[in-house]
Amino acid sequence: MNDIPSDFDKARALHLSGRSSEARPIYEAMLKNRPQHADALHMLGMTHFEEGRFDVAEGLVAQAVELDSRNAAYLNNYSLILIKLGRQCEAFEAIANSLELDPDDANTYYNLALNIQGFGLIQESIPVLEAALAYNPDNHLIHNNLAYALQRVGELKSAAWHFRQALRLRPEFASARFNRALLDIACGEFERGWLEYEWRWQLPTQALERRNFPRPSWDGRPLNGKTILLHAEQGIGDTIQFARYVPMVKERGGRVIMLVDQSRTGLAELFQSLAGVDEIYTNAADLPNFAFHCPLGSLPLLFETRVDTIPAKFPYLAAGANAKRQWQERLAPFKGLKVGLVWAGRAMHRNDRFRSLYQPKDQIGTTKAVPDFNKMMARVASLPNLGGLADSPRTPAADNASLEVLFDIEGIDWFSLQVGERQSDLPKPLFTTLTDLSAHLTNFEQTAAALEELDLLITVDTSVVHVAGALGRPALLLKSKAPEWRWPSGQETSPWYPSVEVFEQKRLGDWTDVIDRTAGQLREMVSL
Repeated sequence: MNDIPSDFDKARALHLSGRSSEARPIYEAMLKNRPQHADALHMLGMTHFEEGRFDVAEGLVAQAVELDSRNAAYLNNYSLILIKLGRQCEAFEAIANSLELDPDDANTYYNLALNIQGFGLIQESIPVLEAALAYNPDNHLIHNNLAYALQRVGELKSAAWHFRQALRLRPEFASARFNRALLDIACGEFERGWLEYEWRWQLPTQALERRNFPRPSWDGRPLNGKTILLHAEQGIGDTIQFARYVPMVKERGGRVIMLVDQSRTGLAELFQSLAGVDEIYTNAADLPNFAFHCPLGSLPLLFETRVDTIPAKFPYLAAGANAKRQWQERLAPFKGLKVGLVWAGRAMHRNDRFRSLYQPKDQIGTTKAVPDFNKMMARVASLPNLGGLADSPRTPAADNASLEVLFDIEGIDWFSLQVGERQSDLPKPLFTTLTDLSAHLTNFEQTAAALEELDLLITVDTSVVHVAGALGRPALLLKSKAPEWRWPSGQETSPWYPSVEVFEQKRLGDWTDVIDRTAGQLREMVSL
C-alpha cells in the first residue's frame, strides 16, 4: 500500500517549488486510494486554480471544505476561487469563517479586500488592506493593491509611497511598476512615467498584443527612407490618442505603414485621414516588407514627451467628404441645439461600474443586488483588527445616474451615439426622447462625421470622447472621481484633448454634481 503521508509531502514540496504539473498526478493517485483525503483534495484543487481551471478547482476545494469546515487555509483558498468565479457572496462567507478561525492571517485580509473591491467598494477595502499589512508589512502584493485603492480614491501621495514599498520589496514587480507609471503620468511626471509604461508588456493579465515581428524595434532614429510599421496594441481609445504621433514619425524620413486589425473594427476608415500614413493594413498577413516596427504606445517615450510637448495639432483626424455629406443631410431637419449622448462604455472594462452612467439592471449598484450585503459587511467589521472598516467612508453604490433633468431642458435635440448592447441600459422612457443614430454608426468614420454635425457631445470616458478630441469637436466628459492618467484630477481640461471639458465627480460613485453642472452648461448654451 502506498505511503500516503510520504507521497503527500513529496507532492506538496513539488507544488510549493512551482512544479505543480509534477505534483498533480501524485495528488490524483493518492485520491484514488483515499478519495476523502482533505489535504490532497485542497492541494489538487489549487494546482488547477493556479492554471486557470477555476471550475475544476472549486469542485475539489469545496470537497475539502466539506470534510474539514474548520480549516482556515481551505476556506481562504476557497474564497479566492469563488472570487474568480464571480460568486462574491459565497466568497465573503468563506472569508469571514476563515478570519473567525484565524484572525491573524494576512492573506485572508488580502482576499477580503479583493472581494470588497469586487463589489465596487474601493474606500472600504483600504482599512482591510492596512490590517493585512499590520500582519505582513513586507508583502509586495498588499502594498501594490493598497496603492491602487488609494490612487482610485484620490490619495495620490499615499499611493505613491506604497508603490515605492512594493518595488523596494520586489523591484521587478511589473504590476507595481506599471501602476506607478500611470500615477506618474497622471501627475505630470512624464520622464519616469513613460519609461515605466514599457512595463505593460510584462503584465500577466494585460490585454496587449505584443507582436514578435522579425524586424528590430524602432528606437527613434532617422529612417532614411526605410519603411516602419506602426501597430495598434491596446484599446480603441488608446489607439486614437497615440495616433497623433504618426506625423512625427513621418518627419523622421521614412515610409510609414500602420496595422489596425479587426479587433479595432472601424478605425481603418477614419485613419485614412491621418497625416503621415502611407498605407493602412487590417490583416498582419498582408503586410509588406518593413525595416522597423513600433507599437503606438511606445511613441510618447521615443519622442521624450513632456506635458508641454504633447502633440497638439488639431484636428488630426477627419471624416471623409461622402460621410460628411450624408450626415449633413441626415441632421439638417433638426433646428435645436444638437447634442449627442453616450452613457456607457465597454461592460467588461474593470472600471465600468464607476465610469458608466447606466449599468445593466442586474448589476445596478452591485451591492444593492445583494440583500444581505450590509449584514456581511457588519459581520466582518466586527472581527478583530477591522474596527476601521465600520468607520471608513462609504463609497456610494454605483447607482444609475438620473438624466431626467437634462432632457427637461427645452431647445435641445438629443441624439444617441450609444452602440451595442448597452443601449438597453438606458431606461426606455428616456431612450424614446432621443433620436437613435446607432444604426448609422457602422464605423468610426461615421461616428466622426456625426460628431462634426453635432453642436456638443456629452459622454462618459469611452472611445467616442477620443474621436471628438481628435476632431477638435466640443465635448463634455462626465468623469468618475477615480483618477485616469489622460484626464488629470481636479482639472477641467486635458493637455491631450483641449476641446474636451471635464466634469469630475466630487465623490467616487456620485454623479449628482456632475449632472447638475452639465444641466447648467446646457442651459447657458441654449440661451445664447
